[in-house]
Amino acid sequence: LLWIPKNASCTLRTLFGEVRYSIFNFDVETYYVFLRDPIERWKSGLLEYISRHKHQKDWILDNLDKIQFDEHTVPQTTFLNFTGRINYFDISGKDWIEELIETLNDKHKIFLSKKQFSTLNVNSTKDDKYKVELYKSIDNVITPELLQKVRDFYIADIELYEKIKT
Repeated sequence: LLWIPKNASCTLRTLFGEVRYSIFNFDVETYYVFLRDPIERWKSGLLEYISRHKHQKDWILDNLDKIQFDEHTVPQTTFLNFTGRINYFDISGKDWIEELIETLNDKHKIFLSKKQFSTLNVNSTKDDKYKVELYKSIDNVITPELLQKVRDFYIADIELYEKIKT
């Protein structure tokens, strides 16, 4: 599994544990990559960055045109610097966890059941009132010009996401 920040990494850690290794330490036949709508991921990355730097909230909101602040706002394609077969999952779809389980069961005989994950507590912004209000603050300062600049910055992500979108 390739871990990309803001692409279900908390959910994946819940499913598979905290232990992670460098993909370059193994001879891997197939990589499993979880992608997210690039604009939504950027907003979520901003939310994460502001939550970690609350004292700089106003400065960050005034400087969104910087676009990239940390690993949570780096383009997803930055993490795809390897060769090999890639099996993409669109985490924006409601059934991506079931799709992952089915793929791992079919191809790797891991035999995970949906029941194992029925009580999964997926990290969700909608349950955090501070983050909900912060998300609204971000949306309120995004102009059409800034949104176009963000789209231009993430063009490779957008093109890849459109190819794999379910």
